[in-house]
This record gives sequence, structure tokens and C-alpha cells, in this order.
Amino acid sequence: MKRVALVTDSTACIPPEIARDLDITVVPIWVLFGEQAYRDGVDITPDEFYARLKTADPLPHTSSPSPGDYLKVFENLCQQADSILVITYSSRFGMSYQAARLARNQIEGVRVEVLDSRTATMAQGFVAIITARAIARGADLETAIAVAEQTIPCVGFLAKLETLHYLCKSGRVPEIAEWIGRALKLRLIFGSGDGVVSVVGASRTQRQAINQILDELVERTMLKKLDVGIFHADAPDEADVLRDRLLERFEVDELYYAEMTPVIGAHIGPGVVGLAYCLDNPEFNP
Repeated sequence: MKRVALVTDSTACIPPEIARDLDITVVPIWVLFGEQAYRDGVDITPDEFYARLKTADPLPHTSSPSPGDYLKVFENLCQQADSILVITYSSRFGMSYQAARLARNQIEGVRVEVLDSRTATMAQGFVAIITARAIARGADLETAIAVAEQTIPCVGFLAKLETLHYLCKSGRVPEIAEWIGRALKLRLIFGSGDGVVSVVGASRTQRQAINQILDELVERTMLKKLDVGIFHADAPDEADVLRDRLLERFEVDELYYAEMTPVIGAHIGPGVVGLAYCLDNPEFNP
């Protein structure tokens, strides 16, 4: 039996081959088109989702894993590991953290700890990846938690939002904001910080948007060496441009490339392109 089993949710956007190689169990978020429910990354792929999103009426919505979903995972993993560490997306974004904690109280015979990553997308993925590497080297549960907690302040994400339409339809921003965005032809730049997502800029062209993302990345990282994950929502060409521009300006240690999970795309729509980053942390050597 292994010492620690690592679990995260599909919001982390971890490329499937990376999750498999690092033995990370990914619990899917639910994506719902009307009464049809799909497990993110299991029953529906990003390509299938975005193709369907373009004509969906009403728009899809999402649901966090239930305590029962997590309990099934825990019951399976308790046969394989002495303990389980769960790293969820920010508890401010949804109920995954709370559901995992409820499931933890229902399982016996194995210790389960649940950690709020205070972020999402591949920023959350980096927390899971670095922790998984520590576990692979033999870290026990306490050490794995310490690695994860030390990594969280070192990660973040920045992205360009193509349209406010989907956020307005979900009720997350007022309709007047969509009207203003259309009238001014604005693309908003948003980023994560301390468990919340906030607007950090706006631009009128794709080129300006990418420049703003990279300029903000300079401000946040001071051009230190990074691990970076490029992600996009049905916008592969723009993602390639962002990747190329990134490599011109930054020293990148590891570079990942991922399609944005449908569970995020359901709320922000297609055309999003962005990056998640992880700074080297001098306090540990993952």
C-alpha cells in the first residue's frame, strides 16, 4: 500500500497523462445540459462541450461533486493507501471543498484531509502536481500537506475573457456589464488572488490582451523562473500565440498545455485563453 493517495477535482485542468503518471485521482465536476448530466472529462470532452455550447438553449450549468461522489472515491482508495489528501478548488467558487469534508466524516479506517487550494484552473493543478511528486518520493501525509500549503502562495492564473455573455446569463454579472463590454469591444483580463477572481485589466484587441497578461505576469513574478500551464477554451490558435510570446519573455522550467475544463467553460464561454503559473519556492525542493 502507498502512504498517501492524492485526490483533486476536474477544475484543476491537469492533462490526463500527467494525472495518470503521478497517480492523481481526479473527481469530475458535473456538467448539465437540461436534464442530461455529464461527468467532466469522463462523459464529455472539451471539444464536444464547446461544440454543443454554441447552440445550447438554455445554457448548461454545473454542479460540484456530491459527498456521495467523494465517498465512493475514498472507499476505493482506502484499499490502496494509508491516508488520503484532497486538494479542491477554492471554497469561494463552489461546494467541492465542503462536499469532500462531509464525505471525510463518513469514511472509517483511513485518515482523510481536505485542503482548500484557494484557486482553480491549472493553478490548482500545480498544487496537486507538486504535492504528488512529493508523495512519489515518499512523503507522508503531514509532509504532503506542508508541501501543498507552501505551494499555494506561489501559484496563480491570468486569462482573457472574450465575452461577458455567459457570466451575465449565469447571473454572475449584471446585463449592463455585457452591454458596456460589447459597446466598447472590451476583452477583460482577470486573475486569481487569495481565493477570489478579480479584473486586472481590459483591452480592445487580442494582441493587447496577451500583452496585458504577460505584463501582469511580470508584476507578479518579477521574471523569476516559472512552471507555466497554458490553457484555452476552444481557442487553440490564440493559446499558441500566448505560449510563443511567453517563451520570448520568460524563463520557463516546465510548460504544460491544456484545454479549459467544460465546468469552467460553462460559466465563461469559449474564446478564453490564459496561463497558470507556479514560482519556485525556496523553502522546499519539489
